[in-house]
Amino acid sequence: MRVEGQSGKSRLRMGGKELEPALNLEPLIVKHKTYPDPVTGDTFILHYHLQAPVGQVAVQIFNNAKQKIADLTGPIREGENNLLLDSSGLNDGLYSYSLEVQTNDLKHVKSGFFTVHKAKEG
Repeated sequence: MRVEGQSGKSRLRMGGKELEPALNLEPLIVKHKTYPDPVTGDTFILHYHLQAPVGQVAVQIFNNAKQKIADLTGPIREGENNLLLDSSGLNDGLYSYSLEVQTNDLKHVKSGFFTVHKAKEG
C-alpha cells in the first residue's frame, strides 16, 4: 500500500489498484495566524483558512502556565475566516491557542503562539 501525491491530491493504491480513501488525507486547516503579533491593543484577529466547510470550529486560549483562559467558537465556512478576539484582560506575555475543527467523526487540531505586549503609559 502506498500514498501518492498528484497535483495536490492524495491517492491510495494497493497492489496497483486505486482505492477511495476512507478519510481525506489533505489538511483541513491550511494556514492559521494571529494579527497583529505582538498584540498591542484591546483586540486581535485569529485568521485561518479552511479547505472545506466544517461542522464546528473551537478555539481555546491558554496562558503561559497552560491554564485555559478562553473557550470560543469561530466561523465554519470554507476559505478565509477571521475571529475577532478581546485581549483587554490579558497581561503582557506569551499565550498559546488551539484551533480545533470537527467534521463528522474526525477532529483536526492546529496550535500556535502569540505575544501580548501593550505599551505602558507614563
